[in-house]
Amino acid sequence: MCLAFFGAEEVRAGGLIGDLITGAAQPLPRAPITLCPSGDPSGESCRNTITGSDGSFYIPDVPAGSYDVTTPGLGDKNLSGQLVVPNNDDDFGVVLEAK
Repeated sequence: MCLAFFGAEEVRAGGLIGDLITGAAQPLPRAPITLCPSGDPSGESCRNTITGSDGSFYIPDVPAGSYDVTTPGLGDKNLSGQLVVPNNDDDFGVVLEAK
């Protein structure tokens, strides 16, 4: 499976905010999300979070750059995708859709 990114918008000060939903627009609660800088084979710079009961998540202080996003631990629903965080001090908002 893959992640589709849509509805990106700049919001405010410094992190990645978003929602993880199914293709039917249902939230995926308590799902793990891992954000790793693209090309970081060591995984030392990866950030992890868990979605809330409404599928929302927040990862603070994400520097600008390209990232690989995965939802490990969802069994056959393990998802992956890429996103680019812009070079500014605002939060970057995304909706991650499991397709």
